[in-house]
Amino acid sequence: RSITGPAAAAAKALHGLAAGAGALRGGWVGISHGSAACPLLLVAVGLASAAVIASAALLQGADTSGPLGGQDLSTVFAAIDTDGSGRLSVPEVKRFIKSGRRPIPENQIEYIFRMADIDNSGDIDREEFIILVQNLVEEAPGDRTRCLLAELVGMFLFQFFGGMPDTGWLGNVMMDMALVHLFAPISGAHFNPAVSLAVWMSKQMPLMKALYYVVVQMLAAIAGALLQVWMGIDQIASVTGVPVVPCVTPAQGMPAWQVMVFEVLSTFLFVMVFLAVAVDSKSGWGNVGPIALGITQSGMLVACSGLTGMSLNPARFLAPCIVYGCFPTFWNTVSFIVATLLAAAAAALLYVSVFMDRPAPEQFVGRSNFQFMLYDTSRLKRLLARKREEAGYPE
Repeated sequence: RSITGPAAAAAKALHGLAAGAGALRGGWVGISHGSAACPLLLVAVGLASAAVIASAALLQGADTSGPLGGQDLSTVFAAIDTDGSGRLSVPEVKRFIKSGRRPIPENQIEYIFRMADIDNSGDIDREEFIILVQNLVEEAPGDRTRCLLAELVGMFLFQFFGGMPDTGWLGNVMMDMALVHLFAPISGAHFNPAVSLAVWMSKQMPLMKALYYVVVQMLAAIAGALLQVWMGIDQIASVTGVPVVPCVTPAQGMPAWQVMVFEVLSTFLFVMVFLAVAVDSKSGWGNVGPIALGITQSGMLVACSGLTGMSLNPARFLAPCIVYGCFPTFWNTVSFIVATLLAAAAAALLYVSVFMDRPAPEQFVGRSNFQFMLYDTSRLKRLLARKREEAGYPE
């Protein structure tokens, strides 16, 4: 005899819970594809992202521990410029930096000074003082919100379009280059926790902001993968007629240690190039940085994607694995995550300690470079263009 009434409802509920638990064990795809659950999950991820960005803005607004202490830039410059010369000497700049409650090592202060001294005059004028403050990561109100929104939107688009079944390496590279060109002036266009780690270790970003970047990147990547599932992208067959799940998987029979070696070397190279074209203010690469990154990524994808799947990015690796439930073996998972982070840390340590800490090549002094795109404004563009013209460097 069939069960009716409350007993039937309870049995149906238990059956639904069991089905949901089984789906969760295999990824979110089982409870989200073609149902109302996926948009609800997207809304939940969106709300979580909004909460993270709002908390970052509140934290930034309450932070007055830097040397500016919330004061106006011109007022601070006038107070530091005790002799009224309109330029700041090294001792004056050191006293200013040390006035903040955050301890900054002496060698880092000298490094920050050299970053700001565009014309290599040995002192800092009022406009170079802007760059010095930006290298101290003193952000104007709303800057951190804009940065996190840029990372959120950029990473979401990168995951959604880059995770299509037939995107291929060329589509990934072209999408990456376009997004870097679009968002580099706002956030630096990291779109990668490994890159954010390297930028933090290069002393170009405070730890808290780097952590916010990583959280937003993960949430955006998950949202992009969820939208793919909701639209049924995972069910679309490739041109060869073979269904493709957009997850990073190594070639069959590829040992985990070989995957780790490939990931370490490829991530190390990619991060080194990123630091050279996007962080080092004296590299002279200018706005061709995204093209250099695209060429580097293209070469590595052609060389290694058939062997390891080529992650380079913990967020792009983890998000599809979480949503689709397609984690590789334990050691391969460790290789894709730990290898990229270790390689990024090693690249940052090497580049900062050996390559970045050097005098600027004379032919590059005063030229615009990708680093200043992190804080790109019309005022900074005019400043750099004028200094280039005054120094007599060709366009």
